[in-house]
Amino acid sequence: MLNQLEIFRQGKIRTLYALDAEYLLVVASNKISAYDHVFARDIPGKGKVLTEMSAHFFGKTASICPNHFFVLGRERPELGLSEEISNRSMVVRRAERIAVECVARGYLTGSAWNEYRRTGGEVFGIILPKGLKKNDALPHSIFTPAIKSDSGHDKNITWHELAEREGTNVASQLLSRTLELYACMREYCQKRGIILLDTKIEYGWIDGVLSVIDELGTPDASRYAPCYDKQAFRDWLDANGWNRAPPTPPIPEWLMDDVSMRYSIVRHILTRQ
Repeated sequence: MLNQLEIFRQGKIRTLYALDAEYLLVVASNKISAYDHVFARDIPGKGKVLTEMSAHFFGKTASICPNHFFVLGRERPELGLSEEISNRSMVVRRAERIAVECVARGYLTGSAWNEYRRTGGEVFGIILPKGLKKNDALPHSIFTPAIKSDSGHDKNITWHELAEREGTNVASQLLSRTLELYACMREYCQKRGIILLDTKIEYGWIDGVLSVIDELGTPDASRYAPCYDKQAFRDWLDANGWNRAPPTPPIPEWLMDDVSMRYSIVRHILTRQ
């Protein structure tokens, strides 16, 4: 079936296929990306985890901000998808994508920690208290946007740069919606023994309404404590001295299984009713 569909957009992990004038089929691969590179080997079950967790959080947060989710691929048997493909696909409404990655952060980790150390107390234009340590909780959640890239490196920008790019009204909506969604998901995760350290969200316009697109609350788009995301994969790459340039190093079997297990565990914890 897929080879009969026109590719609408090819991302690092997802491929979007045109179904008709209103809907797209989004298929998540089992690949893993890090530092702007996609690795050759598959992570068992990863695409299914991304799809199911996104669908779950799209449902949980629709009252805060609309999203593009319509149905899971396995709920559309008329599409003729294989069982394996249908388990890692969803049908979504078309949206006019806003090429900005919106990140909500409640803790000083990842690139925010690197920026805090580099500047001596700022994170992408936001002044934070002195003396914070890695992974410390922030006094309040912060919003750090980045210019989105499907193939290269996303470029972090300040809110004022976002406002210049998208307009003050849109930038304000992106900030408020992102922090509201993060607060909701953070509380939801906390009740289940998971700390949502940060998460990225993407948006588009559907019939003129700001809507969440792509994915939501997944281990690819979020950092958790305990580490049920791909930070362990990044840590392995750093520990083994990869210079983040091609070629990518081969992934050992045990690491593939480890990442798969982490993703499966967090999916079970956060999507069980």
